[in-house]
Amino acid sequence: MTINQIELLEKVIFIQSCVIEGRDIKAVLRKETSIFKKKSGAEVIAFCLENGKYVNIELVLEESKKFLSLIRKYKLRSKDMILNKFIEQCSLKFGSSREYIKIESIYEIFESTLSKSKSYEFEKEMNFKEARIFPLRNRIGKKVGFVIYFFCNDSIMIYENLPDVTKAFETLIRPFYDSKVRTLHSKCIQADKQMDLLTEREKQIAYRVLQGKTHKTVAYELEISINTFKTHMKNIYNKYGVSSKIELSNKLKGNVIRSTDI
Repeated sequence: MTINQIELLEKVIFIQSCVIEGRDIKAVLRKETSIFKKKSGAEVIAFCLENGKYVNIELVLEESKKFLSLIRKYKLRSKDMILNKFIEQCSLKFGSSREYIKIESIYEIFESTLSKSKSYEFEKEMNFKEARIFPLRNRIGKKVGFVIYFFCNDSIMIYENLPDVTKAFETLIRPFYDSKVRTLHSKCIQADKQMDLLTEREKQIAYRVLQGKTHKTVAYELEISINTFKTHMKNIYNKYGVSSKIELSNKLKGNVIRSTDI
């Protein structure tokens, strides 16, 4: 089945419009899982965005929820799934042109986190056949992440559609992804990029906090201790004369703009 470009474009515009109106981009995408499954043939689609030497799995689209249940069963967190060896593999194989990586074993993704035997068990329970990984690029061609299409033994992969589906995902997230701080803004509400009162590190922290990330998650992503995080937050609050995340959010909404970095 060849892809209907107009139908896909209309879906992208619809989702972007929903986000501009204030809806959460991840929630909207989850509701549209069926169309992306239909266009790609993938049982599971995972969005991965770069964050320094790590890559965070921002979103998983699947109808059965089997993949997510296995993640919980094997006590894996999304950030555990993308490891340095996997990043190096992807970076080495992706050039400037659109290419893909074929994965024939879950172990290639979970290496150093899940043993070969556990990876095999995961594959068996998932009925895993293969995965295809495509890069996500910004408007100037810089790689900012990946889309992983997981196929099961009973999947009907529509390979010829995968580049166009990936391109649709790129177009979809560009207005809402800030390359500078490597953050996907869930809603069309973003703090003023300048944040002139803050240092670069404080800006990185403020962006993540305003996205609703926990203290532990922010500290992990930025490779700082919880105490260091708390010190930075205290300084941020003092600079804006506030004492809570809600007050900080309200203070910064006076300078709302939309990201155009990607």
